[in-house]
Amino acid sequence: MVQGPVAGRWTANGSPYCVIGPLTVAKNVGSGILTIESGVRVAVSAGVSIQVTGELVVQGTAAAPVAFERADPGAAWLGLQFESTRRRRL
Repeated sequence: MVQGPVAGRWTANGSPYCVIGPLTVAKNVGSGILTIESGVRVAVSAGVSIQVTGELVVQGTAAAPVAFERADPGAAWLGLQFESTRRRRL
C-alpha cells in the first residue's frame, strides 16, 4: 500500500501497488523520478489521484503492459495529473 510522495522503481515482483491515498511523484523527493517497470499493476482507490511534478517513466510493453486500474471496480479514481513537468514518457 502506497500514498504520499514517492520516487524510485516499482517492479513486477512487488506488484500490485495499491494506492490508498493521494500519491505525488515530486521533483523534490529523492531522484524526483518514479519508474514503473513492465508487468506492474497499479490499483488506485476511489477518489484518489496521482500527481506528477517530477518524472514518471512507465516501461510497459505489448507483452507485459503496465495496468492502472480501479481498486474497487464500482468506484472511479481521479487519474494522473501532470503539473509543470518537462517530459512525459508513458
